[in-house]
Amino acid sequence: MLGRPSLVDNNVFGMAPDVDVLDPEYLFYFTCTLRLGDLARATTVPSLRKGDVESLSIPLPGLSEQRRIVSALESYFTRLDDAAATLERVQRNLKRYRASVLKAAVEGRLVPTEAELARAEGRSYEPASVLLTRILAERRRRWEESELAKMTAKGKAPKDNEWKAKYVEPAAPDTSGLPELPEGWCWASVEQLGFIASGQTPSGVTSAGAAEGAIPWFRIGDMNTPNNELRMNVAKEWLTAEQVAALGLHVRPAGTIIFPKRGGAIGTNKKRLLACPSTYDLNTMGVVPVGGVGSYLWLWFSDLDLGSLADGSNVPQINHGDIAPLAIRLPPQVEQARIVENVNALLSLAENALSVTSANRLRAVRLRQSILKWAFDGRLVDQDPSDEPASVLLERIRAERAESPRTPRAGGKSRDRRDATRSTWRLR
Repeated sequence: MLGRPSLVDNNVFGMAPDVDVLDPEYLFYFTCTLRLGDLARATTVPSLRKGDVESLSIPLPGLSEQRRIVSALESYFTRLDDAAATLERVQRNLKRYRASVLKAAVEGRLVPTEAELARAEGRSYEPASVLLTRILAERRRRWEESELAKMTAKGKAPKDNEWKAKYVEPAAPDTSGLPELPEGWCWASVEQLGFIASGQTPSGVTSAGAAEGAIPWFRIGDMNTPNNELRMNVAKEWLTAEQVAALGLHVRPAGTIIFPKRGGAIGTNKKRLLACPSTYDLNTMGVVPVGGVGSYLWLWFSDLDLGSLADGSNVPQINHGDIAPLAIRLPPQVEQARIVENVNALLSLAENALSVTSANRLRAVRLRQSILKWAFDGRLVDQDPSDEPASVLLERIRAERAESPRTPRAGGKSRDRRDATRSTWRLR
């Protein structure tokens, strides 16, 4: 609704009501009930024609009742707007709460540390440095198993252990300038805690999908598919083991953490977990956790801002070298379990509250439409017997207009826009 005299271009319709018959705000609220898509012509570029709008009829009470309806609508909608603003504020606060929980969890501020508990209980505990040593040994063992399997598949069983020297020990993070850790914790790099693995998009993969395939190939866009909000369950392409081998795809295990590595999807900051052994496209990067730290590593990744890692090119990209050296505060293993348990409980409460607020926001939208329907069904305000009926109003306006010359239409013909036999007003 225009708040002052204005000009509009030829892609905009305007309706200027006769204020002697139709209150402009009443007409505005009526237009809020219209589904313009239902009126549009089905063309390549959907459009409304003047005749489509002119043929509409509007329920027309007397002017006094129109104004009472407008007043009631504004009163209801003001309260609904206040409620919607409160719900939106609650949602923002819940999202901030979620971020605060994750940050506290990975900084050692969420639960008592294992060192504190061990001291209070008079017992010893395993510090994270010992856990990291075990993880690094497990990481090397997995690499050797993978390399040995590749050589065996090619019929090149090794005769000595020289091939083991090709293993590159992952670098520890640069801890200069990093904050002090809680007792019993240590710093570790992402690469020390897992294998970083980019995806692949070989030629023919999109046409190779088989109904009987058990191995999914995920595109980065599949993160938006329903039922993929946390774990990747739904894919468009499912491959057999034979197809995977023929295409040269690498299968990553369930629990692999994946995220966008190229393009605008980085800005969405989405991370997901593979629900089963899977493959994924070249726009996706994954981290395969090692040594039982997957649940804690997932919390750390959930708090990570991917956008801060992307380069400044026209097509943003995250490279292996951007992820590998990132420093992670690593707690003892038993403390990780307590952290994960507490985070899951707190975030579950937050998600439930967020779900309730989302449902209430949707309910507020539906209530707005119901109020509009009640208004134009004549059920929102009480009728006043002293009001001039719309039919009498129209009859009087017609009589007054009959005594004065009509404004001719193009072509020399005039047209009366009012139908005095009905309590409706045609929008023409």
